[in-house]
Amino acid sequence: MKRILAFVLAAVLLSVSLFSCSPKKEYTPVITYGTQSISVNVFTFLLSQAKTMSLMTLGQTSDNAEFWDTESGVFLADFIMEDTLSTAMSMAYYADAAVMAGAQLTSEEKDAIKASLDEMVSTRGSKQDFNIYMSQFGVDYDILTDYYHLQSLATKGKDIVLGEGGSFPVTDEDCRKYYEENYVTMRHFNLNNINKIGANGKAVALTESEKADVDAKANEIYDMLSNGHDMAEFAAQSTDEFLTYYPMGFTFPTTDMLHSLASAVEESGKFNVFGLYYYLLNNVEGFADAAFSDTVNTVTRFENDKGIFFVQKLPLDGEMYEYYKPLIYDSGVLEPQKTKELMELKKSEFIIDTATLDTFSVKGASIITE
Repeated sequence: MKRILAFVLAAVLLSVSLFSCSPKKEYTPVITYGTQSISVNVFTFLLSQAKTMSLMTLGQTSDNAEFWDTESGVFLADFIMEDTLSTAMSMAYYADAAVMAGAQLTSEEKDAIKASLDEMVSTRGSKQDFNIYMSQFGVDYDILTDYYHLQSLATKGKDIVLGEGGSFPVTDEDCRKYYEENYVTMRHFNLNNINKIGANGKAVALTESEKADVDAKANEIYDMLSNGHDMAEFAAQSTDEFLTYYPMGFTFPTTDMLHSLASAVEESGKFNVFGLYYYLLNNVEGFADAAFSDTVNTVTRFENDKGIFFVQKLPLDGEMYEYYKPLIYDSGVLEPQKTKELMELKKSEFIIDTATLDTFSVKGASIITE
């Protein structure tokens, strides 16, 4: 089975990919900002990375030339090219910012890059075989060395530019906007009309009569909620313990950050409300629709194979912003948007060889496999 080379994942996860030093081949810059340029060789590699990762996202580990001629293929190719161009521009900009600020790589950082590349070489048997393989992507060992040096330098530049005291820092306003757009305050409870614990300690299905009793109880509760009763009144009747711990609701992120928070609490022994909501949002039909409703305070009732649920989206708790602000700031989730805004402001300062850029083709780009 084909597998993606380790350096592809490393490069994409670090989110910086650039090159400015002259390779052995004739140096031809495609994009230049200040002291830094992205060469034809490295743009070729960037394009291969972007194409490879896009196909991986679609569950593909091989290329199909005919796909790129379809409507979907043309659309995806345009996206990949724009993404590659954006990555190259931002990395040239951040690398230049690092240079202008006097930032340099430490000997330890250079040694770590060399060790990583040497490990990649070992997978091909020799440096010569490695270079032969990598030539289809426009790079070799020496070019990749410079590539990763500049990658690390760009990371430093990004921290300088977007960090506190930088020329384009992440602000309180940025964090607050993200909080308002990606967090929700809500509460819920549910009734089990599916099963109960039998005498042997195992779950057994409710009888029709028992199920009818639960359904009648649910109707009564819903009528009370619709007529002004507070959901917290029914904490003791809920199948899970959410209302017991958070009778006035809980605020949490609706992004991938929720999974990270759930994992962090998982082994603490505490009531894992993050884990509970991650499960409910991803595994309980109807829950996400109710949680992300445009209406607030209204109680939504729905039923599925896991029971009867009552969900109430509340006005976003503004006081919880200060609690989550450090998490939002430190997570780096705002960096892509800040970079996009910054590139829009700086785009007239880039030198782009459009004639050379037009010679690149996503369809013709090689994907990085072995």
